[in-house]
Amino acid sequence: MRAWFLAALAALATAVASPVSTQSDASAMPPSGEPCQPSPTATDTSERLSKLRELMAANNVAAYIVPSDDEHGSEYTATPDHRRQWLSGFMGSLGDLVVTRTQALLWTDSRYWVQAVREMDCGWTLMRKGEAGVPSIEKWLLDNVDATSEIGADPRMVSYSLWTTWQNYLSSKSGPSLRAIESNLVDEAWGPQKPNYPDTPIVPLAPKYTGESWQSKVARVRDSMRAAGNDLLVLSALDDCAWLLNLRSGEVPYTPVFRCYVVLGVDDKAAVSMDVFLPMSKVTQTVRDHLCDPDISTQIHDHQDIWEKLPTLAATRNSVALTMPVVYHTGASYKLYTAVRGEASGNKRVVFIASPVLYMKATKNQVEAMGMKRAHVKDAVALVEMLSILSEEVPAGKYWDEQMVVEALDKLRWQQENSHGPSFDTIAAFGVNGALPHYQPSNLTNLRITTNGLFMVDSGGQFSEGTTDVTRTVHFGTPSAVQVEVYTRLLKGCIDLASVKFPKGYTMQNLEVLLRRPLFELGLQYGHGSTHGIGHFLTVHESFDYEYGENFFGSQEPGYYREDDFGMRLENIVQVVPAEVMYKTATKFLTFETTTLVPYDRKLINTKLLSAEELKWLNLYNQRIRISIGPELLRQNKQKVYKWLLEQTQPYC
Repeated sequence: MRAWFLAALAALATAVASPVSTQSDASAMPPSGEPCQPSPTATDTSERLSKLRELMAANNVAAYIVPSDDEHGSEYTATPDHRRQWLSGFMGSLGDLVVTRTQALLWTDSRYWVQAVREMDCGWTLMRKGEAGVPSIEKWLLDNVDATSEIGADPRMVSYSLWTTWQNYLSSKSGPSLRAIESNLVDEAWGPQKPNYPDTPIVPLAPKYTGESWQSKVARVRDSMRAAGNDLLVLSALDDCAWLLNLRSGEVPYTPVFRCYVVLGVDDKAAVSMDVFLPMSKVTQTVRDHLCDPDISTQIHDHQDIWEKLPTLAATRNSVALTMPVVYHTGASYKLYTAVRGEASGNKRVVFIASPVLYMKATKNQVEAMGMKRAHVKDAVALVEMLSILSEEVPAGKYWDEQMVVEALDKLRWQQENSHGPSFDTIAAFGVNGALPHYQPSNLTNLRITTNGLFMVDSGGQFSEGTTDVTRTVHFGTPSAVQVEVYTRLLKGCIDLASVKFPKGYTMQNLEVLLRRPLFELGLQYGHGSTHGIGHFLTVHESFDYEYGENFFGSQEPGYYREDDFGMRLENIVQVVPAEVMYKTATKFLTFETTTLVPYDRKLINTKLLSAEELKWLNLYNQRIRISIGPELLRQNKQKVYKWLLEQTQPYC
């Protein structure tokens, strides 16, 4: 999957369905004086905006900010937290709204401009974030809201970092003030139509999957707190809480997490107290028994009781730690900061730190590591079967389109033992659609898959044993020489990076050029990131500090995208393992072991471009696929798929 972003719809529909260019389709609302003609796919939000503006007037604010975030700063959010989507009609994954008494604006980047124009009605103005002359939210507010007025926002939904950025800018320019409105005005406008959170239960994850008790994890966090001089820690990231407590649920699509805060306290004798804030309707006796320990004073509260309890929990503490922003998590909310700071703070210190859980969960223990490998075997069975079906039926003329592949691949994953479905929206892109790195098919853009172009599928699964993410690009006909050249260069990058031996402490920044160098030699490059961490039956994008350590699992994903023509990407999950080196010194050396076990497309590989060492690596990789995936296919009585796998993994001379 993409290294940092979810995809947006983009210009491909116009390229496929009409002669209108991407630039034309994404143009701004009509020039002043011309009537606006909304797209037929736009959502009418006039009544929603009217309700919100009534509430703004009642709260005496001239503007109201609606971010995409939930109160936990999550990358992926549950349906009831899709406030921005509901209010504007814009369904892209990233964007922020500002509504005044007379204007409504969306800020989003270039990946989403076409989609925004198609989905928003004439009541909205698209602010093309990153384009020359487009102001930031705070600059626009300064220029368009009276300095004596107030701007409202829900302090739960805005990170401390972002809130203070807005606040400091406006105050430094003597502009309007920012006011925290405790009741979310969009929720009030949404009213009884707002969906509920899913009733998916919270359940303990068995020790055979976790490899470590939650008590042991809490003890490690306690030790890190004492070393840093903090006696209270507030964890707000949902995956941090789920990993720490060895609990899972399914409130967020594709991600087995649940609404949760964990507040850990440590006294002078190193005794630990733990206050856990969960949706009480999901706190079963099983959950209570799971979190019961005589040596750790644990209190379970309702999720929203955090705002009443936290000031008291923090009142007598000397140093309270909140989490700072990291990739995939915006950090503690502004309301968390005000809750722990209190009105009379005394000598209390409030610090922002990288969550200690971030570093712990990024390094898988031996049980988690073995589970990740088992999950990738199951996932490979599903994807290999999908590719084998397509490779037979597409050349034979049977109808397959992008959406059919998404549906069929999901079903194949669900058939695997301990499957919990996909880990993100599958990216299935044929032909020109592949030129958009993170395209997702829709009714408007869906293409038939034929023998006349490349097909890229980026997908993943959730299993009790681990999370997966893999991308393969294939051609069911005859690829062009350029496509073979580029594909082979991507493969060389994957092999070169996976083969490297490096000293402990190296980061992706130190090594990434190995992945990109084969493309650089052609004068080509790609614009997305090359790696992300991956969780153990958690988030498909997991934060880490970019320093490689043993038993880190993450992606390596080079790609190339030629506008209005084709795109391709290869993505493997790799594990960091000890490296065998000739000379033993005090410095520990590491290398990568590829966890993903799915064949590359033989039609797209020019072996003449591979060095002897690269060819040896590829043959060993194919041998590993045969040894690991072949028996599982036979165990599941998939002899036809097994035969296809053997053909695809024949040794290269």
